[in-house]
Amino acid sequence: MASYAVELFDKNIDALITDHSVRLYLETNAGYLPHRQVFTKDGVANFNLMALGLEPGDKIKLKVGWRNYSGADEKIIAVV
Repeated sequence: MASYAVELFDKNIDALITDHSVRLYLETNAGYLPHRQVFTKDGVANFNLMALGLEPGDKIKLKVGWRNYSGADEKIIAVV
């Protein structure tokens, strides 16, 4: 299991958004994601992701967003 962090960043002022706690929704196409919702604290949300049933070379697509806008950002994570 690997731990990851998501930062809530405001590009306009080039800083983390730390004055609000935000609920983020996580979605993957593979692996095991124990918590599909996380809250930010001081602009950062932490979560675990496990490559359950995957082999080295496989890829996991992780989407992060809000309830009605699930694809605010997405990353491809390579299994090693």
